Amino acid sequence: MESAATSRTAPAPAVPASPRPGRGRRALRGLAWAAALTALVLAWVHVGRPFVAGHGVWLRHPEDLLSVEKGLLACATLALVVWDALRRLRRRPFDRRLVAAVGGLMAALAVAGYLGSDDLSAGRYHHLWDQFHYYVGAKYQAELGYKRLYTCTAVAEAELGPAFAAEVRRRQLRDLATDTVVPAATALTDPAGCTRHFSPARWAQFRADVGWFRGQASPTYWSQIQIDHGYNPPPLWTTAGRAVAAVVPASSTGLKLIASLDVLLLGALFFCVWWAGGWRILCLALVFFGTQFPANGLFTAGAMLRQDWLLLTVASVCLAQRRWYAWAGAALAAAALLRLFPGLLFAGPGVLAVAHLV
Repeated sequence: MESAATSRTAPAPAVPASPRPGRGRRALRGLAWAAALTALVLAWVHVGRPFVAGHGVWLRHPEDLLSVEKGLLACATLALVVWDALRRLRRRPFDRRLVAAVGGLMAALAVAGYLGSDDLSAGRYHHLWDQFHYYVGAKYQAELGYKRLYTCTAVAEAELGPAFAAEVRRRQLRDLATDTVVPAATALTDPAGCTRHFSPARWAQFRADVGWFRGQASPTYWSQIQIDHGYNPPPLWTTAGRAVAAVVPASSTGLKLIASLDVLLLGALFFCVWWAGGWRILCLALVFFGTQFPANGLFTAGAMLRQDWLLLTVASVCLAQRRWYAWAGAALAAAALLRLFPGLLFAGPGVLAVAHLV
């Protein structure tokens, strides 16, 4: 029989380690800050810009001057990063509060640069050119496919009245079947080529949406829209875009609401950066995003779900950094289904896998 002494010295059963205390609270605080700052940006673009413009103090820098300012901000940030690194190597680091203040200032200026780089009017934060293609293309993708957007738009516009029909006959459009620019009047020779793909109710709705978009644009701007390269997102994006377009009407308020979705996606993106890398990396990411050219506000501000692939791509890297590899792979796969080029990032894990096998 086991003695009392043996029973007193027997090891206690192992207790599973609990998560690090405070980690969940830290993430919640960061999420709250991200939500608050995102709400501040939305308040600025929808309320602040129209307000200051209505009082004659809307400050808008010319594009060339803004590019110079962004370049100076990027170079200054790089110089400060190098200086900070040198100070750390010499064991004379800057005060953390000073670094936080300067980093926050640089990040705020970069965000202001991004918000000031769009070509939208002060009171209309929605990109009509982009949203015509993505909203109409997704909402009526079953009827339009990828080749009938401009021809069916011309047919629907001509039905709005004689003045619109005459305008259609004077302008051009891109024939997406041949990728050539042709007289828009060619679409009117066979209207049934469009209408037979719609039910009467869907055609009436399509015509009304085309009429709303046409009413928001000048004749010259509308003519330029009709010679772009059509609607081309892949099926996964179409599924999401169609779900949004089905419940949000084609109106100024509706398109502002749709444009706000990208601001929310960017807020989530930078929360992921902070969650995985900390506030220093967040400040650098904001400076890079606010000063780079290829995806500045001129191209993407006020658009419709343009930042979904970017959020998923960055989230994939952040999840991998936190060793959530399955979720990282799922996020990157979803990004590649939304846009093809994020799939190139699979090359990194692929190289590591091959090296491991070898």
